[in-house]
Amino acid sequence: MTKETPQAGAWPAKVARNAPCPCGSGEKYKRCCGANTATVMPQNMAPNGANPQAAQMQFQRGLQLLQSGNLPAAMPALLEAMQLDRNHFEAHHALGWALLRSGRFADASVILSRAVALRPDSAPAWRDLGTAYDSQ
Repeated sequence: MTKETPQAGAWPAKVARNAPCPCGSGEKYKRCCGANTATVMPQNMAPNGANPQAAQMQFQRGLQLLQSGNLPAAMPALLEAMQLDRNHFEAHHALGWALLRSGRFADASVILSRAVALRPDSAPAWRDLGTAYDSQ
């Protein structure tokens, strides 16, 4: 059984702590995917609100979890990286790939669409986006 969300929308960029988790578990965000998110320090933020260093750290954490086969734990870290830096291509692609492997094809399509918009010359991102569309 997959945790496909009933809405056709994207994985939200910002989720309120008491809102239902966008992963579709039925739990509150703060007790599910938001349980282990780190607080961003304002002094580390770039003028546009991005925090590339923190985003890269979260991406590396998510990537390690993906490589160990722990997709459910990797997805919140990758989402956090995306929230910290909305232009982090690798975080978008990795989260899209994880959603694709989890059977969440509609969510994967949205995230991978953003990845190919960030890096239109990425053949792997286009391939994964095509797979997500074909699997819906």
